[in-house]
Amino acid sequence: MMNRYRPHSLPGFVLVTGFLLPTLVVAEDVPEWLSGPPETEVPECLQAFLHTLKETAEIDQAGSFRNLAEKRLANLVNRAWEARRSIPEDSYKATLTFLYMKPDGAPRHFRFQMSGEEIDRLGSDCEN
Repeated sequence: MMNRYRPHSLPGFVLVTGFLLPTLVVAEDVPEWLSGPPETEVPECLQAFLHTLKETAEIDQAGSFRNLAEKRLANLVNRAWEARRSIPEDSYKATLTFLYMKPDGAPRHFRFQMSGEEIDRLGSDCEN
């Protein structure tokens, strides 16, 4: 398996006294396959994949952050599927830091790791 990690700049926002200000976040361990503009529309054939990640990430606890967390997971699904189709590897992994805040105020990070075969199985309804 080739390691395709390199620094990437990601757009982000910082909350300052009630205002969201754009900022730039440099992520050292964002895999290359996850970089780029977000793709948040998940095709019907990948809904099982998305559902699996939502359950694993316990998205039902996300409260007011649920919509943003779902979009981040949707992007992860689309990117992993595209990577599997274009540059097959044995496994794929990434971390979505601060996926959401739990009701008690603790951050919920999501560590994704899945074999290529499992991605194939979850996307088996898609045309190749």
